[in-house]
Amino acid sequence: MNKINLVVCITPLQILIARKLTKIFPDQIFYSLCIYYDDNKKYKYYIDLIKGDVSHASSYYAKSNNKIMRFFDLLAFSQFLNKNKFPDFSNVYIASVDNPFVQLLISSIIFKNIYTFDDGTANLWKNSIYNVPLDKGFVQKILLKLLGVKYDIHALKEISKAHYTLFEDTIFLRDKNVKIDLYDFKDDKYVVDESKNIKIFLGQPFNDLKYDVFNEGDIKKVLNTLNVKNYFPHPRERVVYNFIDYIDSSKIFEDYIFDLLAAHYSIEVYTFLSTAALTVANIEKLKVYALYNDELYQDFFELYEIFRKNNIGLIKV
Repeated sequence: MNKINLVVCITPLQILIARKLTKIFPDQIFYSLCIYYDDNKKYKYYIDLIKGDVSHASSYYAKSNNKIMRFFDLLAFSQFLNKNKFPDFSNVYIASVDNPFVQLLISSIIFKNIYTFDDGTANLWKNSIYNVPLDKGFVQKILLKLLGVKYDIHALKEISKAHYTLFEDTIFLRDKNVKIDLYDFKDDKYVVDESKNIKIFLGQPFNDLKYDVFNEGDIKKVLNTLNVKNYFPHPRERVVYNFIDYIDSSKIFEDYIFDLLAAHYSIEVYTFLSTAALTVANIEKLKVYALYNDELYQDFFELYEIFRKNNIGLIKV
């Protein structure tokens, strides 16, 4: 009897990694479940994309944006799981092990083995939530128990058979790490044409961080100094700047960069703190730079040191 596996994704990057996992085990049957928080074209693009890699695909839109509504969303998700009547799974592949939807899912299905994979670069941070989990409050613990959640982040890390990672030196489940690559850039067809140069600023939700360097005037000044004309926004960004050309793409940053390399572009990437830069930093054909001032470097020293160790140049602004 063929094994039936499940891949669970919350972000477009996780979907990209999940697609890679289905190709690592091409003789096995895969189901997919995508839980998404933003109903935008990037999510739709990748949710549609993974349908071609699995035997059965399902998705759930988590609409809640606060803790109170999240409880009712989890109730609705529990009903969603009951209606879908998933089969028993041989292997389940999950990221976001701290996520209550993931924990509820694992508590609601029958499976033999759990495998984890990257939840972005938080795997690299010594003090990130995945390595030093936050203690849930009393009320939250009670609500999760009422929902039937039996697995927390500690339990999921304990039972994980292996952790599939994009990074060389991840702290998260270090003794279980299995390195994978999203792309192979060694082929001759990716030879760079130096006459086709593009500079891209990789954005992030700057309003989430209260630093003067993130105001519109400073960003404009920095990008003008670096002669950067193209801006790749984060999916959660709400502020739109009128002084730069936005890259409007259904693809996430990693896939967009892959397409540029296939078109032989010479690429320079600049960012302040976006950890998406780390997923492309070790591609030899790219030049990646992180911008900082004294205040940023002091507050995000650990991240900037991770940048430095992963071939990202640091530029003081």
